[in-house]
Amino acid sequence: MRIQKYDLVEYRNKAGKTIRGYVNTLFSRGAVRIADYAGRELYNGASLNKLKKLQNADTLIWEVA
Repeated sequence: MRIQKYDLVEYRNKAGKTIRGYVNTLFSRGAVRIADYAGRELYNGASLNKLKKLQNADTLIWEVA
């Protein structure tokens, strides 16, 4: 699975909590930072192998005012 910035993803952490948000940063070590739509960090260091992609970034429209 290919993950890119601004993809909508779902991640389940070790405690079993499900986190849904957008990929904000891709790290070279195979991890990502997940943020909400406003850019607030939800989770830092989510493993690429445990991500479930919900929506591609190219299907989203971003508007910056």
